[in-house]
Amino acid sequence: MKSGIIDLIIQSIKYKKNFYFDNEKTFKNFIYIDDVVNIIEILIRKNVKNKIYNIGNQNLSFMNLLKIFKKFTNNQIIFYNKNISLKQTLSQKIDSKLIKNVMKNYKFKSMQTYLRDEIKS
Repeated sequence: MKSGIIDLIIQSIKYKKNFYFDNEKTFKNFIYIDDVVNIIEILIRKNVKNKIYNIGNQNLSFMNLLKIFKKFTNNQIIFYNKNISLKQTLSQKIDSKLIKNVMKNYKFKSMQTYLRDEIKS
């Protein structure tokens, strides 16, 4: 059973339920699981050792995430911003410059592409 933020938003659209954000300015980093697996395989093949990589792709605020959802669905998302202080939320931005530099020619799957594919299926 899926239970991430993306699935929660999809379920709120599907069942016309309200969706609550702690703060619409909260950031999360999104990366497609196949990208994570592919990156780890490539790093193993390259025999990379003694390095720490932040594996991430897109840092998106909840507001930007909703805009992407609205673009790919014709549904209005009913959401409420609790407006909790950003200092009290689990906001996260990942600096993935190092891994993207190592993976120069790797094409990461964007949130837009993921949602387009997910909505089609």
